[in-house]
Amino acid sequence: MMLSNSRSRLWASMVLLILGGSAQALAESLAPFEERLLSTATADGPIAESPVFARRGNAVAYCQELPDQTRIVHFGNSRSEPLAIASHLVLSDSPKPRLAYIESAAGEAPGERLFRVVCDGVPSPLLLMVLDGPLFDPVGEHLYYAAISRDHRRRLFVDGIPRIDQERQRIAFAGGGNDLAYAEQSRNRWHVVFGNYIGGDCDDISEIAISPDGQRVAYVGRIGDNSFVMCDGVRGKDCAAIWDLQWNASGKYCIYCAEAVNSQSGQVEWMIVRGQEVIKEDSFVCKLRSSADDSRMLYWKSVSQLPKRWRLVSEGRSLGESDSPGECSFSPDGTGVAWVEEIGKAKRVLHVDDWLSVEMAYVGSIVWDSEGKKVAFGALCGREFWWKVVPVMNKK
Repeated sequence: MMLSNSRSRLWASMVLLILGGSAQALAESLAPFEERLLSTATADGPIAESPVFARRGNAVAYCQELPDQTRIVHFGNSRSEPLAIASHLVLSDSPKPRLAYIESAAGEAPGERLFRVVCDGVPSPLLLMVLDGPLFDPVGEHLYYAAISRDHRRRLFVDGIPRIDQERQRIAFAGGGNDLAYAEQSRNRWHVVFGNYIGGDCDDISEIAISPDGQRVAYVGRIGDNSFVMCDGVRGKDCAAIWDLQWNASGKYCIYCAEAVNSQSGQVEWMIVRGQEVIKEDSFVCKLRSSADDSRMLYWKSVSQLPKRWRLVSEGRSLGESDSPGECSFSPDGTGVAWVEEIGKAKRVLHVDDWLSVEMAYVGSIVWDSEGKKVAFGALCGREFWWKVVPVMNKK
């Protein structure tokens, strides 16, 4: 893979933040709560990585691995030519879904690997590395990604065209709109640019989050060994690492996960920061979620290393365990929880409060209806890709 573990974690958080705090509300307005068979996998080979379902429930894209270890990408009735590596598939949330993904390509030097971003079947120029994205804007009109060009400059690309006035990385969109925030380098220092706002003077900027109303921006900066959140010009607590930065639903404060070293004991501490509140945990935490009414939080915490096990926690109460931290979300009123239990590498079970599904090969793209009475999701059952809908048993 071309991204390190930290970059992969950043990518996961950026997918969550692409629509800012209004991602859930926008997805609810898009998704039809009507069950349908979307596609059936061909006999070319095994599915190479998790499929991607459009949150309208109208499309799926997936990779298959061929006997020579190359991959082909399927989307609707189309398929790519065999690729050395295809990864990071993303679909637009538009009436007519669009597909983008990263593919690898051989460089000129022996053993050199370069990369392209492919959108609508059209590849970008060769790149040294993809730093962030690809991401579609909220209406699926334009594609954005940050990458290192072959001249070793970090650039923001829009529809494959580089913006070359400054070196740039990290991207985020305002909720429900096309306002773009990004990190920009000037004189070897990184700053956040959002409209007329320019903030920060950092060695690096790793995450950016825009408030639900699209008016404010927060980011994770690093100076030396210290990472911190800058929100409304106020610098938060110094930590060893920070991830899952986001605004709460009302946009009053930021929430995030952090790792710090106790100055007295020297022990590593994990915590969740919610505005001015700090919730300490005894192990690594991730995939932080906040309910729409700001009353509850949801997150995964590591509970054992061998074998690796994770526990889903809400307000100090365990909701269940999984081999890996799966997708999870609150209902619109914050009273219900839907989450995916991952069993090994090839089995998934959807939990909606006390109800649970049969085992499936994949479950993802969970969407609640506006009243919290139905949950829709993408599922791989055998070789069939379904958009499924289930009623919430405690909501009449």
